[in-house]
Amino acid sequence: MTVHTRTARIFGRAFWDITPRTARPLTRLRNWRPPAPVPAAGSGYLAALTWQTAGGTGEVPPAVMLAFALNLSAFTTQALMIDFDKTPAEVGVLTADILKAFVLRAVEAQRTVEDRDSADADGVG
Repeated sequence: MTVHTRTARIFGRAFWDITPRTARPLTRLRNWRPPAPVPAAGSGYLAALTWQTAGGTGEVPPAVMLAFALNLSAFTTQALMIDFDKTPAEVGVLTADILKAFVLRAVEAQRTVEDRDSADADGVG
């Protein structure tokens, strides 16, 4: 909720005014923007923290990183506010639910693979 509330406060409806409508301005914007590590530090940090808290081990799966980047994007905040008339708090609750379900599914998938690998190593299965 904090990410979406701050995004709405910082960018507001003017966000769409700064996003270019043609390729030429988009190219200029990409050239101006300094390269950022992928995923962005904020969403990557939150993905890693959530992954570990949910019981995931090792590196955060790329799909989990992408889910966080997408759901915490300023584009997501603005699109849901404008196109669906949602408040930042409503967007926050929705994206938190989506991310929770996604991470828990990924942790369960990791455990299933680990259990299968362990059983194979023990000669069971």
